[in-house]
Amino acid sequence: MKFISKRNQQDDLVQFKDDMRDDPNLGYAHPSFPRLPVIASLLGDQGNLCAYTMQRIGVESCHIEHFKPQCDCRSDDKKLTDNGFEPLHEDIAWHNLFACYPKPPRRGEHEPGYGAIQRKCTKLDVSPLDPICESVFKFSYDGTITSAVQTATDTIKTLNLKHESLREQREAKIKEIGLHPRSEDPLSIEEAQELLAGRWKERLPEGFMEFCVALRDAAQEYIISVENQFEKAAQNAE
Repeated sequence: MKFISKRNQQDDLVQFKDDMRDDPNLGYAHPSFPRLPVIASLLGDQGNLCAYTMQRIGVESCHIEHFKPQCDCRSDDKKLTDNGFEPLHEDIAWHNLFACYPKPPRRGEHEPGYGAIQRKCTKLDVSPLDPICESVFKFSYDGTITSAVQTATDTIKTLNLKHESLREQREAKIKEIGLHPRSEDPLSIEEAQELLAGRWKERLPEGFMEFCVALRDAAQEYIISVENQFEKAAQNAE
């Protein structure tokens, strides 16, 4: 996961909440919910990366994901109203909304087998809004993902982040960047150090680097590998 710093909630969403505040059906399922403007703003905050997988996404290739599942939002609101309290409407709360791969599947359409669509109503233990999300998952230059803590292990399982297709995509990007033993145009150690020092999290015109956190970890592994090669070469030359 890449840490996401959310800006102020989207203007159309604010207007929607204001216009529909007395509507008993106020919520994400309301036909007037401004999906496209909200998705566009979420993509802006996320640098055009999926909040969970770090794949490059756009308006046509993602859906609005609820970190706190919609089923829990509705259930909690019902309990509140049944007890005479105002509902929280967390299903339209800005902090609870993310843009995630894939796009909403059509009937009979093949699902990728990983990502937000896998979790259904399962709660996640690691949030993209928590800065530690960048440190609890570990990646290798072959695209594999492991966890540093149990909460990350559970999140990997829930989202199926070890799926072979996703692993292959991460490895392909690492190769393309030049941080893989079989990269066609490998980075110099200085270039890898520059990426590791901070370039991996820079916002480019097209957004953040795809699989940026995996690139960070691959850079560290790559640098150690190159330094070991230099050391062995020096020893052999003695």
